[in-house]
Amino acid sequence: MFGNIMALGSKPKLLLLDEPFENVDQSRRIKLANTLAGFGEEVVMVTHEFDLLRKFQDWKLYFMIEGTLYGAFSVKDLDELYISRGERPGSILTVKTSFGTLTITRGEGDVALKNATSINKLIEEVA
Repeated sequence: MFGNIMALGSKPKLLLLDEPFENVDQSRRIKLANTLAGFGEEVVMVTHEFDLLRKFQDWKLYFMIEGTLYGAFSVKDLDELYISRGERPGSILTVKTSFGTLTITRGEGDVALKNATSINKLIEEVA
């Protein structure tokens, strides 16, 4: 948490955060998320915390799978996105991985992204 405070306190034009919610209690997570949502400058944040992403409705969302970055999606569209194993017609993204082909679709699929707590658990469910 100290590192997050120091990064925000310097009022940077670009804020880089790697897992800012890691080892932070729930009440401070919410406060930090609210602070970041109103930050007003560019933020690049790496997180596995899907539940907190909803605080950032206007942000772009990217997924990193096996070292490759995919996107951009909009956080506000998170509730409409699904991930499935195999190729699907009308997909908005198809990714070939070491554990098979994964497809992201809008409106229907195997697992809703809105129900996921993290990308790792989401991929485990589908794979």
